[in-house]
Amino acid sequence: MPSFLEQGLGLYKLGEEAIVQLDQFDLPSSRYRSLRQSHAKAQREGLSFAVIEASQVRAILPQLEAISSTWLKAKQGREKGFSVGYFSAAYLCSTPMALVYANGELVAFSNIWASTAQVEFSVDLMRYEPKLSSSNIMDFLFTELLLWGKQQGYQRFNLGMAPMSGLTDRALVPFWTKLAKVVYKKGNKFYNFQGLRRYKDKFNPTWEAKYLICYGGLSLPIVVGSLVTLTSRGATGVFKK
Repeated sequence: MPSFLEQGLGLYKLGEEAIVQLDQFDLPSSRYRSLRQSHAKAQREGLSFAVIEASQVRAILPQLEAISSTWLKAKQGREKGFSVGYFSAAYLCSTPMALVYANGELVAFSNIWASTAQVEFSVDLMRYEPKLSSSNIMDFLFTELLLWGKQQGYQRFNLGMAPMSGLTDRALVPFWTKLAKVVYKKGNKFYNFQGLRRYKDKFNPTWEAKYLICYGGLSLPIVVGSLVTLTSRGATGVFKK
């Protein structure tokens, strides 16, 4: 950070990233009581979990696409990009896949990003049948992924970002931070920032600050606008959900 500041760059906090240390993840412990109960309930309701290799994904692409299309239609949304993956056969066939079944029927999936050194792994594109409870299915998927990763010998699981979280209220912080803090508190109509932070907290992660580093002044809105356009896969996507 000192090196960036010496070059005249500014640091603008984007939020915090949740990292679960797998050697500390112990589902039977009291720290994970609610998660354990949710996981047990999901199993009683017939949910099961599997991981397949990248070479096996192509055979189930039609099922994955059907789930993805139904999910997008229910969310009344469109595919994003850059910050998260979008449905692409070539992309999905390049990584292992986590699958969730309900009484033998495929109902949810997520591709897996994993380091060959087995240090850290994460997930990117996640889709599920909208008829299912989002809380139950995600609890089950993440819990099974943590158990799987620990068994495979990975050290940590990256749960991803909680945008705009962990921002300070001090009087002398930059305008960017003050604006982001207001968005975090008041922006739930457009994005459930606080709910996402609370959801990820149930996995008892370590939170790591993440920053946008660029020149400030008039260039900052241009940089932010470019990132939003890139994430939305084009200018028209900025104004669509």
